[in-house]
Amino acid sequence: MDLKDCEGRLKFYSFLMKVCFSIAGRITVVVEPKESKIVACALWLPPKRRLSVWMIGTLIRAGVLPVLKQWGLTGLLVSH
Repeated sequence: MDLKDCEGRLKFYSFLMKVCFSIAGRITVVVEPKESKIVACALWLPPKRRLSVWMIGTLIRAGVLPVLKQWGLTGLLVSH
């Protein structure tokens, strides 16, 4: 696996966790007990509290700039 891809993914996951905490969300983690290894997690946002593009301050504080620097705008596009 390419180290650059792992670094980008780590920055993105860190960004998601910081955004979740900044809008009063919760993170649930599942750990494999024998190896103390994280195997899954879920991010829960409060009702009627979602991240929006116009929440510039929250995005910047959560670390969107390193993610954009790593992946660029096309890396964040999601198709419907």
